[in-house]
Amino acid sequence: MFYFILIILVLVLFFMTRKDKKASDKYLSRALAAFTMAIIALVAYIARDAYYYNVVNNYFSLPQGIWKALMFAAVPRGWLIRWLNASALLVIYLFVQFSLTFLSDAAVWNNRRFRRQLVLFLGIQCLFYDPQVQETLYLLLYPKVLDAPMFGETGKIIHMVTCILNCGLIIDAVRRVFWINCKVAPAYFFRYYAWGESLCFACIAIAYLFIFWFAPMSFVKVSRLAGFVSYRSVPLSGSNLVYRFYPYYLVLATFVIIYFLGHSIVNRRKLERNELNIRRQIDAADTTSKTFCHYMKNELLAIQAEVEMLNVGEAEEEDKKEILERCDNLYRRLDEIHHSTKMSELILKRTDICCLMDEILEHMAPDFKDCEIRTEYGKKIPAVMVDSAYFDQAVHNILMNAREAMEKCPDRNSILNVRIYSIDNWVQISITDNGAGISAVNMNKIFTPFYSSAPIKKHWGIGLGLTYKIITTHGGRIEVESTEHEETTFRIVLPSILQNAGTAEEGEI
Repeated sequence: MFYFILIILVLVLFFMTRKDKKASDKYLSRALAAFTMAIIALVAYIARDAYYYNVVNNYFSLPQGIWKALMFAAVPRGWLIRWLNASALLVIYLFVQFSLTFLSDAAVWNNRRFRRQLVLFLGIQCLFYDPQVQETLYLLLYPKVLDAPMFGETGKIIHMVTCILNCGLIIDAVRRVFWINCKVAPAYFFRYYAWGESLCFACIAIAYLFIFWFAPMSFVKVSRLAGFVSYRSVPLSGSNLVYRFYPYYLVLATFVIIYFLGHSIVNRRKLERNELNIRRQIDAADTTSKTFCHYMKNELLAIQAEVEMLNVGEAEEEDKKEILERCDNLYRRLDEIHHSTKMSELILKRTDICCLMDEILEHMAPDFKDCEIRTEYGKKIPAVMVDSAYFDQAVHNILMNAREAMEKCPDRNSILNVRIYSIDNWVQISITDNGAGISAVNMNKIFTPFYSSAPIKKHWGIGLGLTYKIITTHGGRIEVESTEHEETTFRIVLPSILQNAGTAEEGEI
């Protein structure tokens, strides 16, 4: 147990210092800290009980120096009880809050009434199980209202009800985390740690329930006639088998948590390396294309001027016109590439992403007149800070790719699904088409500048590279999943305004 406390402290430091801290990290790190405080309070209280000396000494594996310090610490038992009960209730509150951060697009997340009710329920328990309150209640109710046996039985019933409700809150929190991660975490950005995070939370919750299933409880026993207050022992299990099994569970839980942390770090670094490679490719392509486009545009203008000055007969007039049209088309393509490499400042404004997406789809409706567009937006999507013009361009490139992919499958009804929902203070836009899909060979090259699976006459492969650049410049992420001959999904993840609460309404980067 002593080593488990050290592991919990290491986890607290990990979640507090990680660079990509999420809203849930705040509650989980605080819950772990409160869990540690509850364990220390429990050990300090049990250390005063000679009945449990051998059990506790073996069970918690404390160094002798710490064990003696707890045994003879000049801290009244009443304050140890308050410390234990308050810490245990705080863990329950933070566990529930941790699970609710995964429901940022649901009514529960913004339901202040639920939070107030939770605080009130736990606060009443903290007050009711206070040693001084228990003593006062006994003196007020005995013997006119309740005799000693009835007072004890009533206390047991109340304690049983609160135990069931508290354990139910924790179990429901674990269920909610697994359910939400399974339902709304399709993006690899979330998925790579979602299940690991869920398993870690479940391991910690089980460890808590195993030790503190009884908390809070009344530890005092009052005798009005004798004018004496005694203290009850902690309701530990009478079976040594339970305490022999528990250390093995802690070892297993520790391995699961360490594996998750290691897996999280490895995947994070892998993701960052992939992003860095794509950015380098885009930057290198930008530098080369600026010079190339400038030179080729000047040459095309010179060629056009020479062709226009040619005197040709009527038979060659059509050929001359076709040459000029091709030069003009090539010039526009080069100009598009040139402008894409000169992204100006992003003017970030607080934007309702659902309204912006509706405007983009309405604007592009003529391009999808033969396609069924389905939209699904989550409840209470937080605003985002985006440059509407650039974001429009990024989404436009994705939608045009989706349209062309669906045109390759004329034998099926074209369906475009657009979904928007929020995950842990991030907003995710999912665009799915039922087109030809992308082969596994081409998936790793999808954002590579100047790469296209289509003939170069139609595409030069700059659209998705530009889209990637725009989304990452907004502080977001973009990824693609595809099943060849079935469907393709592009996912854009943007930080919501909840992450930028301290920033100005408008700004430039």
